[in-house]
Amino acid sequence: MSNSVKPGILSAFKVLLRPLVRILLRHGISFAEFADVLKSVYVEIAVTEFKVQGKRGTKSRIAVITGLTRKEVSRVIELAGSESDGSRSNLNRVARVLAGWHTDPDFIGPYGMPLEIRYDDSEVSDISFSILVRRYSGDMSPRSMLDELMRVGAVVETEPGWLKVLRRVYEPQTLTQDNFERVGEVVKNFIDTVDFNLQKEELGTGRFERVV
Repeated sequence: MSNSVKPGILSAFKVLLRPLVRILLRHGISFAEFADVLKSVYVEIAVTEFKVQGKRGTKSRIAVITGLTRKEVSRVIELAGSESDGSRSNLNRVARVLAGWHTDPDFIGPYGMPLEIRYDDSEVSDISFSILVRRYSGDMSPRSMLDELMRVGAVVETEPGWLKVLRRVYEPQTLTQDNFERVGEVVKNFIDTVDFNLQKEELGTGRFERVV
């Protein structure tokens, strides 16, 4: 990258980071804690997206690309390997269930409207909330999923055993892990689009950018 481009990119990231740093400071997250996260992202992207074909992604090469020391790279990789899946939030699984209820042909009726469905399988129908959850959330229990969806007001019980979905988007309550993860997903999706459009080679090949 030419030195003439770097100041512009760093200036843009300084603007981008202002509201993000405000959130971090508001919740008592120090620079050192944020720096550790940033190091892990640098290493992850270097490993997954900046490979040299036919060559192994050694720690030395990752250190050269990221500007980190080999010791820092080793520490980041070791920490990433020790992280458990249990520390992840339910955001993506809940969002997939809501999206499936609104898009899966088995769960939508005329004009694309999501159907009211029973909680459990029945002789009347081969679709149910339990089937929906198994199809879109993996190993999360249907009861836990329903409790969360009802808690945030996305689903209501219209009569005993029958469920109606009210919203397509999962909006966790303030200050929950899911809500902060949602912030990350929203910002990430928009910046991914901007990055894609910056690299396009001709008109008409970009993605639609939208700010609402």
